[in-house]
Amino acid sequence: MNKINKKAMELNKECFSVLNDISEFKPQFYHIFCSKKLHGFEVKLGKLRKQLSELDSEIEPHTNMPDDYNSIQKCSGKLSVAFNTRNIALTTLGEAQRLLSSHEGSAQFKATTIIALIAVLISVVSVMK
Repeated sequence: MNKINKKAMELNKECFSVLNDISEFKPQFYHIFCSKKLHGFEVKLGKLRKQLSELDSEIEPHTNMPDDYNSIQKCSGKLSVAFNTRNIALTTLGEAQRLLSSHEGSAQFKATTIIALIAVLISVVSVMK
């Protein structure tokens, strides 16, 4: 279980690092057309989701509870720590995904606003001629 907890903490550290990178990223209108940066974040989040799934499969065999009372308490305590650590990583990953979606929406809004302004300028110029 200690190995699983250590792996979960490392996963959480990676999730937090990606969340920090996404939060420092300031989307601009051109990120809609040149979405390499946004796609890179999406790939990183996909890899982290896969690692979380692998962690779940490592935890699963430990969920079989023994019969005696002392072993049940010991096992449930260890599982509680493992699931709490896993849930922290899951929450961080969810926040990173939510922030990335927000950035994509912001870039789309900026792009559509600029396109609308260009359309207004073109119509004003054509009316003035």
